[in-house]
Amino acid sequence: MIEERGWLGIPYAAYAAGCLALAVVWVFVWPSSKAEGLDAPWLLALRWGHAIAWALLGLMCLSKAFRVDVLVGPLGLAAGAVYVLFVVSLVQAG
Repeated sequence: MIEERGWLGIPYAAYAAGCLALAVVWVFVWPSSKAEGLDAPWLLALRWGHAIAWALLGLMCLSKAFRVDVLVGPLGLAAGAVYVLFVVSLVQAG
């Protein structure tokens, strides 16, 4: 049974659902107007970085909800790293 709760007493499974919903939104909504002239790695980070970061956060919340604590830290760090790459690509795009 999922009982693990996060901020404000909301279950981590609910946070996971919110994060994964945002990941789906960011698959369709992205700063395509800034993509012109970017090299392939930066374009990849710009196109998919935000969605992947939210998906990783959702997976982190799911691992917390199901008490798979060994995955919480690595998934959180991976989400942070992907988000940093996304922001750097956004700055590169100008």
